[in-house]
Formats: sequence, C-alpha cells, structure tokens
Amino acid sequence: MMKSFLVCLLLVTLSFMGLAQDNPVAIGQWRSHLSYESSKTVTESEEAVFFGTDQAVLKVNKEDMSFEHLNKVIGLSDMGVQVIEYYKGGNVLVIAYDNGNIDLLYDDGTITNLSAIKTNSNIIGNKEIYHIFGQDNKIYFSCSFGLTIYDLELEAFRETVFTQTEVNACTQFNNTLYISTASGIYAGLLDGRNLQDFSVWEFQGQIANTATNGYTSRAIITFDNKIYADYNDTLVVYENNTWKHIEGTADGNPITFWRPSASRSDYVPNFNFAKSYNEDKLIIATFTSEYYTLSGNNEITSFVYSNSWRVKDLVIDQDGIVWAADQAFMHRNGQRFRPNSPKTNIISDLHADEDGALWMSMSLYNTYQAFFTRYGFAKYQDGIWKAYHREEGYATLDTFYDPVRIIKNSVDGSVYVGSYMEGLLRMDSEENITIYDEYTPESTLSFAIGDGTIRVVGLAVDEDGNTWMANSLTNDPIAVRKRNGDWKSISIAQLGEQKTEYMEFDRNGYLWIKQITGKVVVYDPGNIDDNTDDQSIQLGSNNSMLPTNNINCIKPDKNGVMWVGTDQGITIFNCSRTVFDGGCQGNRPIIEVDSFNGFLLEAENVKDIAVDGANRKWVGTDNGLFLLSEDGEDQLAYFNTENSPLFDNEVKHVEVEGVTGTVYIATGRGLQSFRSDATTGKRRMDRKSVTIYPHPIRPDYSGPIAISNLADESDVKITDISGRLVYETTALGGQAIWDGMDYNGRKAQSGVYLVFIVNEEGTQQAVGKILFIN
Repeated sequence: MMKSFLVCLLLVTLSFMGLAQDNPVAIGQWRSHLSYESSKTVTESEEAVFFGTDQAVLKVNKEDMSFEHLNKVIGLSDMGVQVIEYYKGGNVLVIAYDNGNIDLLYDDGTITNLSAIKTNSNIIGNKEIYHIFGQDNKIYFSCSFGLTIYDLELEAFRETVFTQTEVNACTQFNNTLYISTASGIYAGLLDGRNLQDFSVWEFQGQIANTATNGYTSRAIITFDNKIYADYNDTLVVYENNTWKHIEGTADGNPITFWRPSASRSDYVPNFNFAKSYNEDKLIIATFTSEYYTLSGNNEITSFVYSNSWRVKDLVIDQDGIVWAADQAFMHRNGQRFRPNSPKTNIISDLHADEDGALWMSMSLYNTYQAFFTRYGFAKYQDGIWKAYHREEGYATLDTFYDPVRIIKNSVDGSVYVGSYMEGLLRMDSEENITIYDEYTPESTLSFAIGDGTIRVVGLAVDEDGNTWMANSLTNDPIAVRKRNGDWKSISIAQLGEQKTEYMEFDRNGYLWIKQITGKVVVYDPGNIDDNTDDQSIQLGSNNSMLPTNNINCIKPDKNGVMWVGTDQGITIFNCSRTVFDGGCQGNRPIIEVDSFNGFLLEAENVKDIAVDGANRKWVGTDNGLFLLSEDGEDQLAYFNTENSPLFDNEVKHVEVEGVTGTVYIATGRGLQSFRSDATTGKRRMDRKSVTIYPHPIRPDYSGPIAISNLADESDVKITDISGRLVYETTALGGQAIWDGMDYNGRKAQSGVYLVFIVNEEGTQQAVGKILFIN
C-alpha cells in the first residue's frame, strides 16, 4: 500500500510528539561497564584519589565521593593496569600497564601514550613495570629488566639501566639513586658517571652489620631525610651514612612485618611504601590485612582491616583520611565502597529483555568444566546495576555455583538462570527465588551421569511461555518447565547422553540445540504433551553446508532465519521447514573482500551473533566485532582494539538491547557497550512516545539526530516550515537517523523543521518538530 504523507501534513496542527528523554550516551558513543570491586594500586592528587584495578582506573573525587571511570572509552590506550602514580610536580597521572605500555593523563585531560617499552623488540620476555617514582621533572620506571627514565621536559626516554635482575622500586636521596631489586639494594651516584653501565652501581651489603648477597628488597622510599627499605621481611633505614634495622620498642629485636607461613606458602612477602599527602607519615602496606604508619622518630603504629583480605597499597590524604587498595575491596577510613558496577569482569552470558534491561550471569564457564564461582547474576537498566549474589543478602545463592546461562521469560515475567553445577534458578520477584534440582518435587532435572552435578547449560523460551533447558549429560537431556508450572523431560535419539549447550527456537517452533561436539540437533516437539509427533535431525559438516563441526553459536534473526557461527565463518539456514526431509542444508554466502571472493567470514572464529532492530548482524570473533547487513553480504562496520575503544579483540558475547539500540560486548577484559543507530520497531506506534534526541540542536552539536520509538521500518520525511523536503529515509527498525544536512550537504539553518512519519503499511502516522539554533 502506498503511504500517504498528505495525512501527515494534516496532523501538523495536532499536538507534537514527545521530545527526547535524557540519554547521556549518544548514537555512536561507547560506554564502559567494568567491575571496580577490587584494586591493587592507589595514588592521589590534591582533589582526587585514583585506584588502579586489573583493567582500568577509578577516579574518586575527594569532596563529594563522585566517580569517574578512566579506561579506553575515555581515550586511554590500553587495558591491564599494573601500577599508577600521580606526580604532583607535573600534574600528571602516570599509568603503567602489564605489557609495558604507559599513559600520561594530565589534569587538563590530555593523554600522552609512551609505547617505547611495549614495542621495544630488544627487551625479551616480561616488560612489567613495578614502581613509578617522579622527581625533578623525571619519571623513573622500575621494571622487570631494569630502570628506565623518562624526561617530561624533553618528552623522551633518556636512559635505561639493564640490571639483569628485577628492579622493584626506586628513590633519590641527595645526589644518589637507590633501587630495590630481587638481589638487594644498589646505589648509583648522580655525579656524571654512566649509570647505564650497571657495574658502576654500588651494592648495599653492609645492612645491619651483615655483609651478604642473600637478601631481597621490594620497596624503597625517601622520607624525613632518610631512606627506608625492606630487607627480606624486616624494615631498614639509612641515616648518617649507615644502614640499620629499625628495632621494636618491646624487645630491641628487628621488627618483622610478615613471615611466610607453612600453611600459606603461596603468599610471597611483599611491601608497598608511600608518604602521606602532608609527608608527616610513612605508610607501609604488607599485602595482608595489616598495615603500618611510621613517624619521623621511627615510631611505628599498626592497623588492621578486619574485613579485608589483602591490602596492597594505601594513601593518607591532606585531611588524614586513609584510602586503601584491597584485593577484595576499596576502603575509605576502613569502610568499603565501590561505584555502581558489576561484581566481576568474568561474564558467562548476556540477555536483553523487552523492557530495556540487560541481564548478565557471571562465571568462569568456558571449557565445560566446573570452577565453583559464585558471582551470581546482575541486572542493568537506566544506568543502574542490581546485583544478585550472597554478599547482597541473597543467601539462596551461597552455593549456586557457576551460573552459565540467563534468560527472561517475557510471558510469565520470570528470570531463569542455568548453573553448570546446581540446576536451575527461577526468580519471579526479588523476594521469591527458587532453585530446582533433582530433589525438588516438581522438577524433572537429573544429575549428570557419573557425578552429582545438575548441568543446565542451555535456556530458551517458546512462544507459549514454556521454558526449555539443556540438562546436559543425562538420559533425558532436554527438560521443560511449562507455563502452568508442570515439568517434563525429553529424550532425543541424536543427543543420547552427549553434552549439550546453547538452545534457540526458529520461526517454525523448532528447537536448535548445540552439542559440545559441535554438531546441531534440530528438534520439533509438536504437541508438547504428545511424544508421538516429535521429530529430530542432527546437522553437521557431513550432511549440510556447515564447514566444520566446531560450532560456537546459533542465533535466529527477526525473520526466524537461523545463523550458525563456526570457527570457519557463518552458515545461514533459511529453509528449516524442510529440515527433517533433508532439504535444508544451509547456505554460505560468497562475498567480496579486498577484491577477493570468499565465504562469509570464513577466516574468522565466530563466537557469538546478535541481531538488531534493523535485522543486521553483530558478530563477535577472535579478531573483533563485525556489523553485517541483513543478508550478510555487506560488511557495514568493523571494530577492533586499534580503531576503536574495544577492550579486547576476542569478543565472547554480543547482545543487542532493542529499546535504545545499545550493543553490549563482553570480552575477557569485561563488559562495554556501543549505542547503535537501530532499535526494535514497534507493532503499534504511539505518537506521544515518539522521541527526538537531541532537541533542540545547538550550534556546537554535529552528531546524529535520532527519531525513535517508531513502527518497524517506517518512512520518515523532514521538511522546513514551508513544506520543502530536506531529507527522507527509512527507519532502522524503530529508529531513523538524520545527520542534520540537507540534500545539498549543507547544515540545516536556524529554525523549525517538521518530521512526518508513516509506518510501512501506511496505517499509522506521527508528526514532530526539530528546532535548530545556529
């Protein structure tokens, strides 16, 4: 049916549709969703405290405890933070990564990347940086291979000392550099000699009147016109040209901060030294729950964080507030805190529901084995994370190990979580959580053959609201909880006792089940209560166009077409109605890439596939994230760590939340999102809910303008106030995008522009306006 835009024009006199709701992330922008549960390094400026986590940096503003997330999304160059240090003399936060890469983040937001260590091919093996020390506009990096010095004025590395032993820390006292190493303490005079020749450095062997080469020093610092260092597990001081132990006041013996315990031989003694902001205290972290402060007269006071595991670093700010980086938590004056973020960066599954919420299960599941993780699961909506695990008061989850799958049943509103070990969790409200296993009276779940685990590693919901489970390694490997609460288990010949994983329904109501062997079983349950009408078939490289039996994922698109990702690209099944007759072998599209023809992504290990509102495919691989056209024949975008803020090239999970068009991407580094230009279209368009963002358009804005909450694939026309056509397009799912330019490539002039919308059938209309202020 032809669409009548005359109808739209007649609606101009009616109330305009709603303007944009507040959405802080614009189309085309990225957002990080990293965990800030634990930290390992901390430093401070006058206004802020910076915590280094495994993947990023958390900035805490002292005045109001507000948080800023510093990672690749805001322009940092890398992931995997090793150590950080704020150098007051240069107003710069120095960030060292575990691969030797370095970022300098200045107070004005400027970022300078120093990649010389990371890319230096002459440095063989480990390139870790253990300590950062700044003085006289120079930054000293203590590294696995030695000591290297960066000059902030010259903007270049000026010297490197290869020590043939690990350098753990560095300090300067008068005209001498001191370094703590795995082989003891060394001193290098700054008197013009060539310190790059390590043979001119003097070994500090006369400590505590003991000449020995058999000690290790892990930390060193200048404080109160003295040098303090650790000597194995004791503290020593250098004053009056002599090294000596600091003695305990009770017995006169050297103070021992930490001694290896036979029961915890895995703990390696370690230390971190820092000065308080006012430089009136020396702080000593011992990588245990106990830390110490030392005053100028060598008086030592000990403190214990009773609710901590391992405090790795501390600072004391100008107001005397103690900020501690703990391997389990962050602390402010002994009180735990964390920003609103996931509990962990370890993600096993993602699911976006119809209300715009993201559900995430968290475990180490990746090789079909138990890890006994109990991070639980979480919900993210409207910028807020809600955690469901034992530490949040959900005692039921205390032994719910390894949650590997999560899905929301849109019919009954319940959330289902499958565990690799403990069966199925059903949450129909936050106060009503039930775990089903073999002992639950109504459940038909079974223990895996040969052990006592109940492996629910696949979940799917059919159009009637029945929840299906892959109860792996059992005689009846498929279980279903019907909408009315009844249970049933199903035996499928092709599955036998094999391990099963993912499950998805196609447009015919057939259940596609991925086996751990890589093959796929397609199952037609027919009447769920009648076993005589069931059908099933196994598909593999022997009887279909699948290039391999190494299948990783299955995904139906908006039309119910099944996309199967393998370690050699994608096979598309658009013929499932004839699958049981052997007539559906799939298709591998041949596309042109760099002037060569080949099968779709045939060189890629496809880990996951997600479908957006425009029926485009977001494909996660070992080499980044691809965006493909609806039929897969055009590559619309490609993101990797070099051309985008993508955390890691190995994309394990992808999920599209259709309400806002947000694409969630999970890698081994953690979760992040990208707001795309397509949303899920509505069956019935409500003109009051249609939004335009941003509005008004101000002079400094040059990004895309989104017209959202439309009927699927609506036609959109934009005119000036006189009715002259400026732009027209078709919505990507439920959202149309305008770049603010007219057909001649000129930016729209100041004034009001009218937006006319008609659905594909021409039966629904809406109208709006956009105000440009130039």
